Amino acid sequence: EIAHTLRSVRKAIGERRLVALFQPHRYTRTQDHFQAYCRSFDFADHLFVTDIYAAGEKPIESITPAALIEEVERVSTVPTGYLPREKCAAALEQFLRPHDVLITLGAGDITHLHTDLSNQKSPKKFTVGLIFGGLSAEHEISIKSARFVNASLSRELYDVHHFGIDKAGNWVTGDEATHHLENSTHVQSENAHPILSKEIVEELHRCDLFFPVLHGPYGEDGTIQGFIEMVGKPYAGPSYRSAAICMDKVLTKQLALASGVPTLPFVSFGHFQWLENRKELVAKVERELRYPVFVKPVHVGSSIGISKVCEQKTLEEAIDYAFRFDTILMVEEGKEQCRELEFAVIGNQHGEITVPIPGEKLTDGAFVDYEKKYGKNAVKTTLHPDLSPEILKEGQELARKAYTATGNSGMTRVDFLLDPDNRWWFFEMNPIPGLQPLSLFPKIWAREGVPAKELMDRLIILGLHRTREQNRHLNTI
Repeated sequence: EIAHTLRSVRKAIGERRLVALFQPHRYTRTQDHFQAYCRSFDFADHLFVTDIYAAGEKPIESITPAALIEEVERVSTVPTGYLPREKCAAALEQFLRPHDVLITLGAGDITHLHTDLSNQKSPKKFTVGLIFGGLSAEHEISIKSARFVNASLSRELYDVHHFGIDKAGNWVTGDEATHHLENSTHVQSENAHPILSKEIVEELHRCDLFFPVLHGPYGEDGTIQGFIEMVGKPYAGPSYRSAAICMDKVLTKQLALASGVPTLPFVSFGHFQWLENRKELVAKVERELRYPVFVKPVHVGSSIGISKVCEQKTLEEAIDYAFRFDTILMVEEGKEQCRELEFAVIGNQHGEITVPIPGEKLTDGAFVDYEKKYGKNAVKTTLHPDLSPEILKEGQELARKAYTATGNSGMTRVDFLLDPDNRWWFFEMNPIPGLQPLSLFPKIWAREGVPAKELMDRLIILGLHRTREQNRHLNTI
């Protein structure tokens, strides 16, 4: 019954933390079902065991909460602890945090615990470190996205600390960081500190979790996520692994192809190869691809450094331009008159992955550069693309397959092209998509009945869940 109950609750609450408080009932029953009890709590994220409810029985010396906890820890990965019955309410008040779900299990006086808990305060807020700016060419876009995230984080659940990173990689915190977030287009301060300075490290340790909103290299490519993991804190958004994979356009296409997701032909090479073999690489591009082609930096987003090339005489110039932004590039065969659709996918690999109906950029088949994405005359979008049920289902399945193949967790925008013959072509992934009021990612979820405030909650819940799952399986031998 315990296992089935926890499984049902887990299914209902998704990735929220499930805290179980178990009061064994009677010593003889606990003795008879001792081994079964120990294997019944796997669907909980944390287990507390309190004193056995005797119901008039005399204690059995070997049947104790400590013995039960020891055996649970031997056969399971569920973090487990002991709470004296009279201290349960006070201890849980300190332990429970926003989004947690508490379930009590037992037939003794534990059923009265809700009366004690109802008199307690609301759960202690999370301290969230919001990180923005960064070293990449998308510095300004990061600040705009972070501004939207900051406004969407509930102050009833979170105390938000701001961390701005300037274009040299130095960090600003406190009121000055807040000022840059609210009033500036870029982070620039004489009071900025290196990331490992005492001032920054102390502020980082004050945070319970982080919400990095950094686009491009050093922020969207797994770098900042890996650093946060080394600090030992959870974070919202993609994992360091999936961010690193998804910011590599070549690797994502290779993984998509290996999983049966169709992609357009491409050629990739590095800067040193280009310097050594310009003519050979141009010949390779023309031999393997058809014009028009798109020349793209591999690790940069927001269409920065991308050029559409329709003939050989402008190909070398476009390649030289792309290498201003990255050390590796790809030349991808273009597809005329394609529609551009974006799937706003969220979920963890060991949980539910949700792929709603995509949004569409109304490009009329034209290339969307940086100005058309973010300028005054930005390309229009729609949240209601004209897709038949069959084509929509196929696109959602391909987006889910691409998301899974690249090991994604948290969130990622998965972009596809749809050609005039209604064939889907995987385009690219964006692990930290634009999160501005006009960005398709939050607008898609708002259309699904998930406003920005709730979307931020979901992303934080997914980040907390990912860290819990990792920690449960980091056992030493």
